[in-house]
Amino acid sequence: EVGIPEPVRYPEEPPYTAVIPMSAKTENQMNAKLEILNDIIEKLNNQGTNIHLIDYNEFAKLFNLKALNIFNLPSQILSLHEYSGLTWFGAYAPSHKFEELIEKTDELYRKHGVPPFNYLKIMKGGHYGIFRPIFRFKKFKDQEKIVKLLEEIADVCIDLGCIPYKTPSWITAKLREKINPGWIALFEKVKHCMDPNNIFNPGRWNT
Repeated sequence: EVGIPEPVRYPEEPPYTAVIPMSAKTENQMNAKLEILNDIIEKLNNQGTNIHLIDYNEFAKLFNLKALNIFNLPSQILSLHEYSGLTWFGAYAPSHKFEELIEKTDELYRKHGVPPFNYLKIMKGGHYGIFRPIFRFKKFKDQEKIVKLLEEIADVCIDLGCIPYKTPSWITAKLREKINPGWIALFEKVKHCMDPNNIFNPGRWNT
């Protein structure tokens, strides 16, 4: 809110809020999933972690009803009156690399003094996932810092097997360094066949 300072973290407050959407075809199936989730959280806490499991509707009542907007990210976000908006890096990601992606990007968030915020989603029954670090920023104060953070996150994600989507030319340049040269040659032949006048996203893939 305008004019209200960011809240001070209380001792032992977890550094992350992780939202876990769950669905099921029957009530029994949902109860079974919840039982598995509770067992996992209990096991992790017994190993020394500090995880508080709470229904998201109750979380929204405790902190701010605006928190309900997270269900519609990134298509619906209430106004960030003190910020210039949000930007994010989006990639298709191997879901078995989520833990490593979170750990390595968290180091980068802390390095640049940016609050960590990642949106992760399992796709196609776990066949692959979406990994989307999101940043709020003030344009004339934070833009240079956010640009550096984005570039470093892109390097980490590409090295861990992510495929960025809706890529600007500076990211496709990084991809071309990693992609099999034979695939690039085939891609350029197909693009030239379909787009001989180079009017489809010219320069986007540095072709």
